[in-house]
Amino acid sequence: MATLIRSLIFSLLIPATVAVVIPRYLLPHYYLNCGIWSFRISLVLMAVALLIYLWCVLAFVVQGKGTPAVWFTKKLSFLLGEEPKKTVTSGLYKLSRNPMYLSVCLFIIGLAYFEENLFIFIYAIVVFAFFHWVVVKLEEPHLKKKFGDEYLSYLKKSRRWL
Repeated sequence: MATLIRSLIFSLLIPATVAVVIPRYLLPHYYLNCGIWSFRISLVLMAVALLIYLWCVLAFVVQGKGTPAVWFTKKLSFLLGEEPKKTVTSGLYKLSRNPMYLSVCLFIIGLAYFEENLFIFIYAIVVFAFFHWVVVKLEEPHLKKKFGDEYLSYLKKSRRWL
């Protein structure tokens, strides 16, 4: 139960800030006219993104025995929990090594439709580029070192993104 609560705290502090606070309240607004379907599209995208994210959190808690907290937040583990102790490779993680990052980007795209805001669309691209850099330069080398051959085998079986 404590791991689930820490996962919730992590989710409210990190992904919610990236996916909601920054684009909605800190970016300038340049309104587009996306048409009558933008509201419906936005709700579908944000709902799917939220479901994917929650599925990933549960996989980290149940299978990984940890929270979504990344290794460099170790000093905040009392609040955010520990990174997973086991490699999560089932469910959505069979299709993509990073479905949680993808869900955050998908949510931002949904928010861009909801707000009909060009800057939020651009922000989604910037966030994805940043996530890619984090995954390639920081996360994957760390996981290779931590999980060794198990992670190397997983790299061969699944794609980084889609």
